[in-house]
Amino acid sequence: MDDGTSQIFDVGTVLNGKWVILEFIARGGMGEVYRAHQLNLKRDVAIKIISHELLRELQDDEEEFESVLTRFRYEVRAMAQIRHPNVIQIYDYDSVTVERNDEEVVVEYIVMEYIPGRTLRSTMSEDGFYPEEDLT
Repeated sequence: MDDGTSQIFDVGTVLNGKWVILEFIARGGMGEVYRAHQLNLKRDVAIKIISHELLRELQDDEEEFESVLTRFRYEVRAMAQIRHPNVIQIYDYDSVTVERNDEEVVVEYIVMEYIPGRTLRSTMSEDGFYPEEDLT
């Protein structure tokens, strides 16, 4: 039985012949993030997916399900238009069908610039952010 805590992609999974999953980075309320390698350009990228649990909850409400996917695609296209040194670049978005627990699951994903470093969570103490000088 799926407890909802396992990642949708295993290390080594190849998405649409373009990206190979290298590691799981994090999970949030809306999805998961992975580090992957873009095979043709030989660069690391970040891949963010919409939570399959969220989509599963919506599958009985076709109108809401389609609305979520439409908003996702619209936001990705809008994000891809932004060019600024402090904003990561969006390279692509697509979907892939994977088998999970003996069922086929369609996974929508965004491919974006990967910036190595610490996560926001790792820069916080239990009481919040560290002093500003520690973050710069």
